[in-house]
Amino acid sequence: MEIPSRRDEIAASLSAVRQRLARAIERAGRLPSSVRLVAVSKTRPAGDVRAAFAAVQAGFGGDGARRALGSIAAPPETP
Repeated sequence: MEIPSRRDEIAASLSAVRQRLARAIERAGRLPSSVRLVAVSKTRPAGDVRAAFAAVQAGFGGDGARRALGSIAAPPETP
């Protein structure tokens, strides 16, 4: 059995959150365009932020938003 990479774990988690959010939006009778998923990156390492960005997470917020944007542009971490 292959061990999923951190990038795969983050992509899978984001997918699950998006699915739950879509169901909640539908139950509430809201338009999908009226809801925005914002990832809080304050305590996450730069590699996690880059992985979320690669998984098409564009909205980042919280106190660490500015740091997160710098993390996305930062060179990749070496193992």
